[in-house]
Amino acid sequence: MAFKKYQEYGHNLPSKDKERLEKYTSKNYKHYLEFIEKSLELLSNNTVIIIVLTYFFDKIFKQRNEIEKDFLTIMMLRAEDELKESNERGIFFYDETHLRKLSQYYSEIFLSGEFVGEYEFVKDSIIFEVSTYSSGIQLADYVANIAHNSLRGYKESLRMFKKIIQPKLRKKEGYKISQTGFIPIYLEGYKHGGTQLIDEKLKLLGLM
Repeated sequence: MAFKKYQEYGHNLPSKDKERLEKYTSKNYKHYLEFIEKSLELLSNNTVIIIVLTYFFDKIFKQRNEIEKDFLTIMMLRAEDELKESNERGIFFYDETHLRKLSQYYSEIFLSGEFVGEYEFVKDSIIFEVSTYSSGIQLADYVANIAHNSLRGYKESLRMFKKIIQPKLRKKEGYKISQTGFIPIYLEGYKHGGTQLIDEKLKLLGLM
């Protein structure tokens, strides 16, 4: 959005993003949107997407490391469940900048077997790659950013979310999408509209 405002309305690039974005200013932002859309369209029809999110980072009385571990636990549980249903095996890939911390969390979660007894379908360790050279991690980044900007109501992101991401979100008969493929966490800790807010966002994304 900052890039679009810079190119169409002459706004300054945000100082925190200026160095990162300046190298892309030679081409119109629509070129990059088209590239992202065409990249995501390469995902096969049997691709399953699982998104875990929270709106409440600033209000959660937990340390950041606990939050990151909660996110990873949910991703591992849902992946284990999905792989078990199809009798396949899976590997987690992650940006190497988080190597030491995520390796420890993953190992703790895997060995504890909490909620599943024992992990049988996901590998016992994460594979770390340099995100710049990993097409898989880059595609995951595109999905995450489109989801994030869709929740903020950006028109182009909403269009791509509904066209490409929504049909591939994990679904399971008898369960809500918010339990299987687009999973908000920490709702139970909020008495002032947490669940209502998420319901509104799910409607915005066409998930209710």
